[in-house]
Amino acid sequence: MMWTLLLSLAQARDGTGIGILGPVPEEPASVRPTYGRGEGRDMARVSEPELLVPVGFDSSRGNFWERYYDETGQVWRYREVESILSGQASSSEYIADARRKRRVGYTLGIVGEIFFPNTLGCCVSDGAMMYAYYESEQSRSSALTAYNLRNQHPVIEAEPAAPD
Repeated sequence: MMWTLLLSLAQARDGTGIGILGPVPEEPASVRPTYGRGEGRDMARVSEPELLVPVGFDSSRGNFWERYYDETGQVWRYREVESILSGQASSSEYIADARRKRRVGYTLGIVGEIFFPNTLGCCVSDGAMMYAYYESEQSRSSALTAYNLRNQHPVIEAEPAAPD
């Protein structure tokens, strides 16, 4: 598992893991979101960045990968990026899948706590929630990759006609 994590971090740093085929834009100096919450929500509905790159930030609760920046250096919050991704045809299905998996995980966590209190309920609920979080992050990563590759068109070379 540790090697998988290191490999995914290395791919995120060079952009191949998230669908960036060219050079990754330089990280902004600050990971503070460019807009306030309300303004960012409104901007996310109408803007369409070329690409989105996750960037880690350190908060009082730990290190998170819940900020993203685009090619212009604007920093977006997690929910704003989810709004941008759900507005695109290429990634909306992945985002809907991620939301569904999170909802199922939360439901399983609650059911485990209710039906098995003070026994294995904590193990069942924690395991279900962690698995659902992992699955939803996989779907979210797929949505980010689909979004970043939406403008890439494959080049199909015509084969020469065979002689008769």
